[in-house]
Amino acid sequence: MNTTLFFNLLLLSCLLLVNPSKCDNISYICYKTQDPKFCKSTLGSVPSAKTATTTELELITLNLTGVSVVATNNKIQALLSETIDPNLQALLTQCGYDYKDALINLEQATNYLNDKKFVELAFTSGCISNDGITCESSFQKGGVNSPLTKENNDLSSFANIIQVIAHILAGGAL
Repeated sequence: MNTTLFFNLLLLSCLLLVNPSKCDNISYICYKTQDPKFCKSTLGSVPSAKTATTTELELITLNLTGVSVVATNNKIQALLSETIDPNLQALLTQCGYDYKDALINLEQATNYLNDKKFVELAFTSGCISNDGITCESSFQKGGVNSPLTKENNDLSSFANIIQVIAHILAGGAL
């Protein structure tokens, strides 16, 4: 049998007969996100993600989001210690509250994943995204260029991945 034909048949059977998560779970999930490039680069950077189940990918995503949130909170604290502008201090302080809220939401999301409450998990991902959106919009309303735009955008991207995976785990019934 021609090796090209064999390979194509094998790939076709993988796509048709097997759950997409068994072929290339990362690509399958990331294709459904708002920022597939961010998703692939982020999940692809974790070696264990390449063979992870959908549930394991959700846990990996929650953990990566937590690392990002802690790093952003640390950046906020560093920026606060460097600024004497009271307006900027107030905006950064508000963002600090937003990111502490994101950590609480991430903890709740992890609990929902562990309890297989996927609809609640998807809802909580929206709350996580809103924490970054609220932070970013506070700078816009305050008339100040945000020093956290990348971090806020990343938080929304992470939250979108969490939501997509929750939707898949719920059987697409969200």
